[in-house]
Amino acid sequence: HRGTLFPYTTLFRSSIKLVKQLEYVSNKNYDDIVLFTDAWDVVCIGDCKTLYERYLSFNKDIVFGAEKECSPDRDKRNLYKNQNVPFPYLNSGFFIGKAGVIKKYLETYDGEKINDQKWWTAIYLENQDIIGLDSNAIMALQTWNTDDKNYHFQDNIFTYTETNTNPIFIHANGHIKDKINLFTSLLQNGGYEKDKAYVISPNPNTNFETNFSVYFLKKLDAA
Repeated sequence: HRGTLFPYTTLFRSSIKLVKQLEYVSNKNYDDIVLFTDAWDVVCIGDCKTLYERYLSFNKDIVFGAEKECSPDRDKRNLYKNQNVPFPYLNSGFFIGKAGVIKKYLETYDGEKINDQKWWTAIYLENQDIIGLDSNAIMALQTWNTDDKNYHFQDNIFTYTETNTNPIFIHANGHIKDKINLFTSLLQNGGYEKDKAYVISPNPNTNFETNFSVYFLKKLDAA
């Protein structure tokens, strides 16, 4: 059973992401697994079942993508418990977890205009026993400040060689989006079978800060 991704894409500013995330999880069951990603700067490779299994391996209620830069607050670096990993710092452009737990945190959002990554970082730093980070790019690779030499395509498999992992999502995070062009080019030129990869909402006219996608991973454990 491969599972199915159910996309729901909308546009809104960074702080409104928090409102929309709460809106989405509010009608889900507590233990439903929900995945949020940024949108057109993301490539999805692989299947739901593998993603779900990797999520379970963290033994955390929520797992966020992780990146090499502590953004937007560099002064928060020393608050992270484990910095001796390839990707130490939270990136809110990818996270997966139980709808009920996500809802519990989002219900504390007071409507302040704030960068969603800044807000989720504060939540994470207070709850590192419940929330995990994908610090080895097992589920998602955040490409900012990574080296192209570590991108390896062979036999229809993408490997990020620094961690020797095969991430399912590739997110060209940051304000420079050249890497998404690199990945889409590799895919379009035959790096992947056509039905095994896709770019989420590849719209060049979309504002980087307002494009967002959410998925509901449905009945994955019924395989």
